[in-house]
Amino acid sequence: IGNFYRNRTPKYFVSAMEELVNDKLLPDNVIINFVGNYFKEAKSVLEDNLIINQLVIKPQVEHHEAIKQMQESDGLLLFIATPNGKGVLTGKLFEYLRVCKPILAMIPEDGEAAGILKEHGHHNICKMEDIEGIKKTFVRFLSEISEKSAEYRIPYGYTRNEQAQLLMDRLSRREN
Repeated sequence: IGNFYRNRTPKYFVSAMEELVNDKLLPDNVIINFVGNYFKEAKSVLEDNLIINQLVIKPQVEHHEAIKQMQESDGLLLFIATPNGKGVLTGKLFEYLRVCKPILAMIPEDGEAAGILKEHGHHNICKMEDIEGIKKTFVRFLSEISEKSAEYRIPYGYTRNEQAQLLMDRLSRREN
């Protein structure tokens, strides 16, 4: 759920899925939903590939509907391009953590987002541009989903109330 633009592209993910199909490692019952806005190049990648029968491509939806779709998903995909992506923290990251689902994060492995995900038990992380890494991580991701082997809980400290309280605590310490 989200947008593809500039260097945030589904092309490496789609290439990895095509290779998994060729290797007979992508089960036929896996359906991958993309919901959002797509630049022309991203839309072309999503509509012209070997896995088109396993893709559902939907336009952007209202926020409450996006949250509902996250909650109804078996797992979630997160994309952050490696170039200039180490410090990127998308709002989507925190929404994903909130719904307590397995996350396949194609993000900078040494970035801020990866650190937060690892801190909360999410270890399906690889670079967005690494086709071999995506393949390996996706197979592990599918296994985690099918075995329901991981249990996630809502992380403390990321709600607006908790963030406001943390800020108030810091400000009150400065006044003393």
